[in-house]
Amino acid sequence: MRIRWMILLVLVLIALMACEQDILKPSIYTPDNANQAPLFITTGLLSADGSFTTGYRNYNIRADRINLSWKAATDDNFLCYKLLRDNIPIRTFDKINQTIFTDSLLSSDRRYLYTIATVVNTGMNKVDTLGVKTASIASPIVYSRINQDNSIKIMWQDRSDIPGEFELYADGTLLATIPEYTGSKADHIYSYLHSAAQQYVSYDYTVQKKGLYSDSYSESHSVYNSYIMSPPILSGHQSSGELSVNLWWDDDCTSQTAYWVYRRILDSSQDFQRIAMLNSPIQSTYTDSENLQYGSTYQYAVKAVDAESSPVVETDYSNTVNISLQESNVLFYDFDDGQMPGNFDSYGYAPWYISTKPGSRNYCIRSGAISDDQYSEVEIELQIPNYVSVTVDFDYYVSSEDYYDGLYFYCNYDWYGGWSGNTGWQHFTHSYTHYGYDLSFEYQKDGSGSSGMDCAMIDNLSISYIENGKTKYVTLGGE
Repeated sequence: MRIRWMILLVLVLIALMACEQDILKPSIYTPDNANQAPLFITTGLLSADGSFTTGYRNYNIRADRINLSWKAATDDNFLCYKLLRDNIPIRTFDKINQTIFTDSLLSSDRRYLYTIATVVNTGMNKVDTLGVKTASIASPIVYSRINQDNSIKIMWQDRSDIPGEFELYADGTLLATIPEYTGSKADHIYSYLHSAAQQYVSYDYTVQKKGLYSDSYSESHSVYNSYIMSPPILSGHQSSGELSVNLWWDDDCTSQTAYWVYRRILDSSQDFQRIAMLNSPIQSTYTDSENLQYGSTYQYAVKAVDAESSPVVETDYSNTVNISLQESNVLFYDFDDGQMPGNFDSYGYAPWYISTKPGSRNYCIRSGAISDDQYSEVEIELQIPNYVSVTVDFDYYVSSEDYYDGLYFYCNYDWYGGWSGNTGWQHFTHSYTHYGYDLSFEYQKDGSGSSGMDCAMIDNLSISYIENGKTKYVTLGGE
């Protein structure tokens, strides 16, 4: 009997040893992972076209906060959810049914990248990501037109994302409340006719959008009630590296509804031909790229037009601008690849970064978010011979406290341009002698106060220099 028990014990030990060997085989053991990714719920945030209009209008996305939610995990060994904003952890949730969170104290009109991760006891996880842009509270673009009967038409373009209505003030007194247009109209342009305006009187108008939780920044516009139609002052140059011409102009008109652009070949018997009818009273730029040839010189002129009067009122031609088109191997860089060039170095309290342009899907570079008494600077390293003549072209946009906060442009550490307030997109050209130092753009704030978007933006930057009588171009990739 004893022998049989010993034999049975040996067999059991052999079986246990075999099982233990199988358990220790790496191919048998697989760490448990989360069952599924914790998908963000986007139905209350995204519209069918991929925009955030739905979230703005139901207040899930506001100027300073975003309501987030995600599908609950189904894991028995659930440990927690981890929520990250721009790859930085901001909250941990240890209950499986905690699937709602409001992220607050955010900056307006800024895109944030969120990541939600389900973590299980083994440390494994699955994640989902979602990019969301907070609502813009940018001030409207306000402009006006004076009619021949002395009435003043105030017009504005809404640049904010918040739902609401507009309040229009004249000299501090409420003139009208205008409801928001909620249809599919793309330009979001509104108007009001101030029919009681008196001739030769100045009016200070203010427009602001009033929302349930936040208001847009207000925008002021001063008008002296006098009907003026005078020829524009025209400037222009060849677009860097392209078979096209950039034109821009300024004028003292108060009543224009459109601008007409004219062109002819210089030193020919050809009369001016109208090449564009720009039906916007505030458009002050145009790019001509139709039927041009290298080696030719073209002459341009512009007229301001009041098409709402009868008969139509046209100014005389502006001054003429002659543009000779020369072929060159230029890489025109407009930031639309969404990448910051490698030779752009940021300094100060916050770096410059790639951003979409207001009201557009195109990209530009934008100053970092800073507080009072701080600055955000971007410096551009140049590889240009010393003592050559350099020309810098760029478009700038400033939305700041007027006079106190603003954008500054430096060459050779010398200041050559400064802008504050709400400029809209403007063009700037400057030529200087290069002494081996870099270019830089700096957004500065004084000790208190802010207005508008509180930032500066740069786009369409080109740099060229003349060496031995030949124009050469600097590409912004450091070449």
